[in-house]
This record gives sequence, structure tokens and C-alpha cells, in this order.
Amino acid sequence: MLYFLTGTTASGKSAIAHKIAIEKNIPILSLDSMAVYRGLDILTAKPTEVMRTEVLYYGLDIAETDQNFSVVEYFDDFTQLEPSSTAPTAQKTFEDLLRMLGWDIAEAEEKRKPFSTAFDSLGARVVTDDITNGYILVTNKDERLQTLEASAKDALRRDLPTKALQSIQGKIIFAEGHVFGRLSAVFVNAVSARIRDARSRASD
Repeated sequence: MLYFLTGTTASGKSAIAHKIAIEKNIPILSLDSMAVYRGLDILTAKPTEVMRTEVLYYGLDIAETDQNFSVVEYFDDFTQLEPSSTAPTAQKTFEDLLRMLGWDIAEAEEKRKPFSTAFDSLGARVVTDDITNGYILVTNKDERLQTLEASAKDALRRDLPTKALQSIQGKIIFAEGHVFGRLSAVFVNAVSARIRDARSRASD
């Protein structure tokens, strides 16, 4: 069962939604345009920490206040996780909701992907096949890894301008931090050495 609760500002929607969620043992997806921002707790009357222990809330605190965040970013970048038993209807429900709100949805296959135990989000690849054992694999997308590997090999095989080396270094550092990995540190150190060599030759 899916419930939609709408109403004017300060009409008590949050309290009613919380009560229903407890009674029905269901989560709440907030569609408040300001509740997505971190730090605006009082302004948006977000649920308290106690309330969040009673009910599972989605759509809160997922963007910084200086970040533009529209329904486009929400649909493209906010990965929707759903129990496998309800996954078949979850996507249709969410798309129907957006249509009811008057939004057009991209029907292209690369945008409208089905639910899967592995998915891409913000340039990272998340694999949940072994989640029952407490493991989630997070890595960079294959395309990014292939590009970085080719760039790193190119940087180590021939002399590149310092600016090009710094660009490669920045991409590798970003990729490393993106997934909290350590393997790329080898490439970072090697490219950094080439940058120092290039600077040394330039100063001679």
C-alpha cells in the first residue's frame, strides 16, 4: 500500500505521516524541496533523531546548502535501494509519482534502468551481491578505470607537459578518494615523481 500525504505548510503533515508510518510499519519518502539540504533542520521542521529511530526516512540531508538540487539530480543521482520483494513495483510507483507532479521522465534505456544488485551512482560502481554476509563492494566504473589506466601508462612511458601530468594526477586522486581505495596510491606516487622530474628539467 502506498500513501500520499499533501497539504499546506504547517498543517501537521509530518506528524500525521510519522504516526501512519509507525502504525503500518512503513518508511517515509520526503519530497520537501528544502529538507534535502543538510543544516536546515529548524527551517524545514525535519523529524527529530528519536523519530528517525522509530521510522525509516528517505530524502533528507542528501545535499549541501550551496548545491543546486532539483528533481533532475534527485532522479539521476539519488540511488533508490529497495528490498527485492518490492523492487518490481518500486520503480513504476516512483515514476508514476513524478508524472502526477507534472514531470516528464526520460524513457531512454540508459536513463531508465531496472533494479539490480549492482548499480552505478555518481561515477562509482556499487555491488551488493554479498550483502547478506555484510559486504558491499564499491569501486570506480569500468570506463573510468580503463581511462585512468591508459593515462597512467602514457604518463610513465613518455614525457608529458607538467600540466597534463597534473591533470592525470588529479583524476587518479579523485578516483582513489571516491571509493576509499588504496591501490591507486601506487599510480599517484609514480605520476607525482614524473611531475617532480618535469619541474626539475624545466628549472635546469
